[in-house]
Amino acid sequence: MYCELRKTLQWENPMSEAGALARNLERNAARRYDRFLNDDERLLPEERVRLEAAAALLDESDRIACISSPQGIFASSRMCEPDTAIEYFEGAFAVAAIETGKKPKSRAAAIWSAKGDRSYRIDPAGDGDWELAYSAPVLDGYLPIDTRCPATQGIIPGVDSGAEPIDEATESDILALLFTAYALVESGSPLARRFLEDFARVMVARNSRADEGFHSGGARVTAGRMVMTNPLFARDKPELITDGLVHESIHCAIDHCEFVAPILTVVQTDAAIVSPWTGKLLDINTFIHASFVWYGLVHFWTLANARTSQPTPGALEMLATARRGFIRARPSELIAPFTDLLNPDVTRALGEMEMPG
Repeated sequence: MYCELRKTLQWENPMSEAGALARNLERNAARRYDRFLNDDERLLPEERVRLEAAAALLDESDRIACISSPQGIFASSRMCEPDTAIEYFEGAFAVAAIETGKKPKSRAAAIWSAKGDRSYRIDPAGDGDWELAYSAPVLDGYLPIDTRCPATQGIIPGVDSGAEPIDEATESDILALLFTAYALVESGSPLARRFLEDFARVMVARNSRADEGFHSGGARVTAGRMVMTNPLFARDKPELITDGLVHESIHCAIDHCEFVAPILTVVQTDAAIVSPWTGKLLDINTFIHASFVWYGLVHFWTLANARTSQPTPGALEMLATARRGFIRARPSELIAPFTDLLNPDVTRALGEMEMPG
């Protein structure tokens, strides 16, 4: 699996295991939700009954879509406060029910979809009917851009800072920039765009005064969610956001893989490696993620720059940054003292990582 991922990141063929990884993620999410639902420390009996009644309005595929969304996986985890989890599941189940023609009950004035891309509220002029209050734009027909959902505008996994509300004019500028950056992914490598479709499930855009400049992020416990913080700081360099989209999609793919076969064969280790790209001391799992990410970015920008007679300065800078660490050290050599801690497939994959000539 990790060897196939390494090969896929050369952007010559799609990842054949993508569908199987998505199905495994759904099964894993369903098991986690069942544990959450039956955890007497997290749910009162009446709360469990309420969630079961809300889910009973859905067919199995819609229920699983809510449970296995990035926020759904997080909500089932012990990292999430029970009240927050209940609010998410009740809202997501209710939206899914509304969109199949049913009329759910909810104590909330506004409810949000599983991906945070649609919101409904009770129609004050109706007889308890729900009306669509917000629908997010969607990239390329599959990737919603969440700029407003309350669940993703506060502190979320993978992003330590909160976010400020985005006014409509700023939101419009952010969306235009994200569409431009996404177009650069497709023009750079159609297979990288396909990879995004296979593993990215929602993009969150946030503004934060607590962060300097643009950066992207995500977390395994919200597999498939890509977070773009302060994208307008990269207004004059959309290649930086393009790099972030490819970067985060690779993390999303590794997150999918780790639900099948974890990178580490031990539960915990203090082992760490200095990143040849950033100079930061990284735990082993983070270093492995980084190696795959930079490998994919080297190949992406090599292909993207070869597809035009005049690569932009930003694109050339992205390639140079990605190549830097591989010039300084081979990932396989850096992990050599720790191979007994690693999934053998990961070790083989890193041993096969070579830069394009």
